[in-house]
Amino acid sequence: PQVRRAVVIPLWTDVDLWKACVESRVFSQAGRPLRVLYAGAVSLRKGVPYLLEAVEPLMSEVELTLVGGVPPEMEPVLKRYRTHNHLPYVPKSELMRLFCAHDVLVMPTLGDSFGFVTVEAMASGMPVIASQNAGAPVPDEGWRVPPHDAEVIRLRLLAYHADRAMLRHHGEMAAAFGQGFRPEEYRRKAGALFAQMLAGSKSS
Repeated sequence: PQVRRAVVIPLWTDVDLWKACVESRVFSQAGRPLRVLYAGAVSLRKGVPYLLEAVEPLMSEVELTLVGGVPPEMEPVLKRYRTHNHLPYVPKSELMRLFCAHDVLVMPTLGDSFGFVTVEAMASGMPVIASQNAGAPVPDEGWRVPPHDAEVIRLRLLAYHADRAMLRHHGEMAAAFGQGFRPEEYRRKAGALFAQMLAGSKSS
């Protein structure tokens, strides 16, 4: 019987826009709080409660900024935890400033087909901590954490807090990996796939 195959071609982002952060990025120094960013809907589906639970006991170790709209069902959840910096949805220019000003992006989503913000953050030279249910690729599967697991997120944040050299190294990895998400790379892969499919149909 004929075998069906699935081919995954990641989407693209404006790599050159986010690259400005790579050139100007200064990670926080040892002894200073780790600057953690979340960007997207501040919702249950995005796993934000697990991020809040992860950072709740991390007082001086972490500064968390949440960027995005808050749906009504999240309002009572937010009241259970200490207050963090919060901004509504912001334009790309402001998001780029926030990328430059933070050390690591956390994407704890319970289900996301891709997640552009993850790729944008990496293209800016920022390491990411991504749920295993986040669709965007990462340079090392060790950067992923299980969904619904605040403890693993907390341990990953503490590891970056304790080892700023690893943080910088992962930032370099993220920046190099982010270069692969240019629009022309997507077109090249999609074109090659269509050419292969067309050749196969002609030979059958």
